[in-house]
Amino acid sequence: TILQALPSKPAESDLALLRRSSGTIRELADLMGLLQEEPTHYIQKKQERILEQLNLDRSAIEDLVRQRNKARADRNWGRADEIRDKLAAWNIELKDSPEGTTWQVRIT
Repeated sequence: TILQALPSKPAESDLALLRRSSGTIRELADLMGLLQEEPTHYIQKKQERILEQLNLDRSAIEDLVRQRNKARADRNWGRADEIRDKLAAWNIELKDSPEGTTWQVRIT
């Protein structure tokens, strides 16, 4: 974000300019009927619509993610890749981390 690009101690005038600009953008978006919904809520609804269109449900995806994790634990890389590719074909994006695997619907 813009704030992350600022120096560690930005000038107060820079922060004031960002606040004013942000307010102006919100006012203009409101006039145009944009940004009426919280971004995370909007994205969740869009992802749910995509899942419905693909005739997928969360439990089926989570089952495949569990199967992939087991295949990875068993070092069955071919099976793990096969499951990942199947999910990717359904626009399901996987993110592996030390805490586990998460997924989300890729919005195109």
